[in-house]
Amino acid sequence: MERIVGGTNADIKDFAHQLSLEVMFMHSCGASVISETFALTAAHCVFGMPRQPPWFVRLRAGSTSGFLGIGGEMHAIDYVEPHASFNKTTTDFDIGLIKVKRPFTFSSRISPIKVVDERHYVKVGSIATVSGWGMTSERALFTPWTLHSVDIPVVDRSACNHNYTAHGAKISERMICAGGTGDGKDSCQGDSGGPLISQDRQLIGVVSWGYGCARAGFPGIYTNVAHPDIRRFIREAAGV
Repeated sequence: MERIVGGTNADIKDFAHQLSLEVMFMHSCGASVISETFALTAAHCVFGMPRQPPWFVRLRAGSTSGFLGIGGEMHAIDYVEPHASFNKTTTDFDIGLIKVKRPFTFSSRISPIKVVDERHYVKVGSIATVSGWGMTSERALFTPWTLHSVDIPVVDRSACNHNYTAHGAKISERMICAGGTGDGKDSCQGDSGGPLISQDRQLIGVVSWGYGCARAGFPGIYTNVAHPDIRRFIREAAGV
């Protein structure tokens, strides 16, 4: 559903929390390691799946490869849990958890990212980093072979909401706006569910949705992990 544009190749050792959610051996969405047995993703990435997905829905950890991914270690999924209040129309409450059957083996290539504390204020203008295997342009036909990352600024929510309202969308307090400054940098299709991290290496957002990719005036929209509704869900469902 959502959508790295304008970024550079990245090494999994620098983003050891990054996961690829694969469906039928193909990259589908991003996710993040948050504990030995839980990964965080977007609700829309797992919405509609059986709670216990079929065998061909798996997580790949520790690999820089994405499209037809290779390397790393594969993890069968115990169950998926999208937020109970996820709204498919507004994409609000776009957060979900994935529990793996076998614990992640932590190493230089696989390690958890710290989830930001509840009510943590993400300063407008601060630089955040988004990573994933999403499209490198809005009109791209395939996702890239290798992991990409890009730095983008956090944008004022009210200004962001003003532009999106004209297109019939609403930016809630459970969302963060980042990018959209006209510099050609953004997340894109295939990055959904992946991490938006702060400069001090904390998970502050999850790639959710947006209007196109890297369009001026239309920042990418990320689930606000620090919002009480979101942070409470993570804490109660995953113990993190």
